[in-house]
Amino acid sequence: MLATARELDCRHIWNAHAASARQAGVRSEIVDALRECRELPGLAADEAAVVDYGRERSSNRSTASRPGSFHVSLQPMQSESAHGRLGA
Repeated sequence: MLATARELDCRHIWNAHAASARQAGVRSEIVDALRECRELPGLAADEAAVVDYGRERSSNRSTASRPGSFHVSLQPMQSESAHGRLGA
C-alpha cells in the first residue's frame, strides 16, 4: 500500500497507512525510505519482490516489462513453505 501511495503521490493514502505499517512491524527506515524514494535497506528477497512489483505496477500500470518476475522472485519462498519451513 505504501509503495503504491508513494509512486502515485497519494498523500492521503500515505498518511492513512504509514503509522499502521509501523505498528504492524514495518521498520521505520523502510517507511522513511519509501517516503523519500530511496533504495530500501535490508529487505529480504520476497519483500523486495513485493515492493518492486508495486512500484512497477504503479509506474507503468502493468508489469509487462518483466513478465513473471514477481512469481519467479517468490518461488524460493513458496518452496520453503511447501516443505514446512515457514510458518509451521
